[in-house]
Amino acid sequence: MSIRAKLYGTALLALSGAAVVSAPSSALASNPAANYAVPTKLEFFPDEAKATSVVIHGAFFFYQNGGTYGAPSCGYMYFSCPAGSETMCRMQWTDIKNAVGQPQCVGFGPQNMVSKATLRSEGTALANPDTWDLGIGVSPGSFVGGQCAPAQALKCPLPPPPDMATPPPAPDMTVVPTPNPPGPGTKTGCSMGGAEGVVGGGVGLLFATAITSVLRRRRRR
Repeated sequence: MSIRAKLYGTALLALSGAAVVSAPSSALASNPAANYAVPTKLEFFPDEAKATSVVIHGAFFFYQNGGTYGAPSCGYMYFSCPAGSETMCRMQWTDIKNAVGQPQCVGFGPQNMVSKATLRSEGTALANPDTWDLGIGVSPGSFVGGQCAPAQALKCPLPPPPDMATPPPAPDMTVVPTPNPPGPGTKTGCSMGGAEGVVGGGVGLLFATAITSVLRRRRRR
């Protein structure tokens, strides 16, 4: 074999080897984290600068035994930071916040482990947060076992902000006065007792006497 043929064969072998090394694996995530998300909104408590807990809204899918990922679902996840790890938690939560609106998924939590965290339905009350697992940090992914694209396609709706929620109707505070019935011994204008009764009764008696007098005169005529 000529020297030129040997050199040509060596070059082809090197190129094919490089292609194999650089070809992406379609079956595995770059970081097989327990949780992957397409985040749409993050809420920090008590605020972003001093956050010790976080709510992540969006689409989520999770690592399963065997190295695959389940189908994505919409909802939210609620986490609290372990005491003493607040700085690292905030850094990772900021990384997830920065991924909102980006054409990728983000992984977090332990590697090669089934998630113990809870995916919650939007609209349910916040209670019993899961403990945040720092894992090896937050990592992006674009394929992730074929579930990243379906998660992005979900377009999960956001919950309405608190100030936009419809307030409950205010109770009717109109006070309608209730008339008190006359109690025992109360004197009214219709009774014959008391000053008003005396005046009313006297006028009626005079009027009746006058009519009787007129009738008698007419009869005499």
